[in-house]
Amino acid sequence: MKKLYSLMLALVCFGYATFSQTLIPVGDELILPQYAYFGGIGPGVANRIPFVCRLKLTGLLPSATYRYMTGMSSTNNLTTAQAPGNMYRINNGSNTAGFITGFAVTKAINSSEINNDELRTDNTSRHGRFATDASGNYTGWFACALIGNTTQQVNGSDVFFYLNLNDGGAGLTLAQSYRTTSTVKLLNYSSVAGNAAGCTPLLGTSDVGGERMVTIYDNVASTGRPLYCTFTENNNSIGALNEATIWTNPQIYGFVDGVSGSWAAIVPNSLSGGVKAINFLDVATGTPITLSNSPTPNTSSDGVWNGVATANPAGDSTLPIKINSIFTPSLPIKLLSFEGKVTSDGIQLSWSTAQETNNKHFELRRAGKDGQFVTIATIAGKVSSQVNSFYNYADRKPFAGINYYQLRQVDLDGNTTTFKTVALKFGAAPRQLQIISSSRNELVVSVTLNEAVKGSILFTDLTGRILYNQNASLLAGENVIKIPVQQISQQPGVVSFISANERMTIKVLR
Repeated sequence: MKKLYSLMLALVCFGYATFSQTLIPVGDELILPQYAYFGGIGPGVANRIPFVCRLKLTGLLPSATYRYMTGMSSTNNLTTAQAPGNMYRINNGSNTAGFITGFAVTKAINSSEINNDELRTDNTSRHGRFATDASGNYTGWFACALIGNTTQQVNGSDVFFYLNLNDGGAGLTLAQSYRTTSTVKLLNYSSVAGNAAGCTPLLGTSDVGGERMVTIYDNVASTGRPLYCTFTENNNSIGALNEATIWTNPQIYGFVDGVSGSWAAIVPNSLSGGVKAINFLDVATGTPITLSNSPTPNTSSDGVWNGVATANPAGDSTLPIKINSIFTPSLPIKLLSFEGKVTSDGIQLSWSTAQETNNKHFELRRAGKDGQFVTIATIAGKVSSQVNSFYNYADRKPFAGINYYQLRQVDLDGNTTTFKTVALKFGAAPRQLQIISSSRNELVVSVTLNEAVKGSILFTDLTGRILYNQNASLLAGENVIKIPVQQISQQPGVVSFISANERMTIKVLR
């Protein structure tokens, strides 16, 4: 699945060898958004989302294949090292599962090519490739997910988009870089309307299908640079690329997950006129796609979409703006409500439908702060019904802190529809160590404290041998820590948090 968010990048250095830099003329910045999502600095930073642009590169070798890496930096003459940032690879031609061919948090020119919907969130480096035409030109889409580099990516700063290339031949080192002439403003979530460095999530649906580009404008004519650019969810199961492991904000990713044609973006809080145009573009050609509601344009002269105002928004990651007026698909059920409430011994969830057609069952999915949704219950549907139906489920073991719940419907043919995500906070003991999720890639735990504490996170096998040891400066409240599985292997053990006055342990059965 391809969307929208990601992890820290371990930068690969190439010494201090200098390589040449070429500026991309403003006229060749075909689609360069004004804003990108920043997301903070440091380990465990959440809510990564991709930044997408379309650029024309000239002056390269004719009919040559270039290795490349993407990145973003406030440094205007970065000629000794690659620009920081995780990267998606986007092809002009579709592969087995679409145009978005993979994601990597670690990059290197002398690595393997990222391909076949590959997902790399470990230290295995990857690079992308493109081929120039007979004139030495290439036009295509490029993407980057910012990592919060302390010196080159800071909230509110202006950054350049970089493409670091090899020599267009067999070279395995950086030989040249292209960077945009224009800069992009970095924003972070805020609940203050008009905040110049703040942004609000924007969520929407469409009927254009998966892996199509979405451009957001502040004017009806869609002129100038767009506010933001992203791509739609494709909802396929081919390959390993599942952004649920990259996007760590379930309120945003949960809305688009599994819903083909849905998308997520950001809009600045200092947006006096609001969003006035939303366009969809073909990846291969960059041309507009006609929607089913044509010739009605996807525009709003006052920035209000189906009753939802987008002017000077004030929303953080839990208060996104949802625009559902672009396309309303025909669903197997008509959902009237989905809500929950906190009780003394857990969280009570309930939902109701007005009609059901070929409805096999519902799946209740839950995620903690890490955004990894797991099915916790399956409830049989009515198959076919034209009357109101009511359902409920009691979650007796919610996470301490925020719990995100997602309702997924499965029809008799195996097709699924995922509905909105609700968030509920469950009271926690002042101090608690808890396992959030365990996968082939990582073990995620949370430590809840009533004060800031410095200590260590350890993973030991059942004999007491230390396999993982990480210093941790934890804050009051819930802290999420990710332990790479490759360092502890698929074996049972004990996770511990140890400080000067504290020792908490929990056994892990793998």
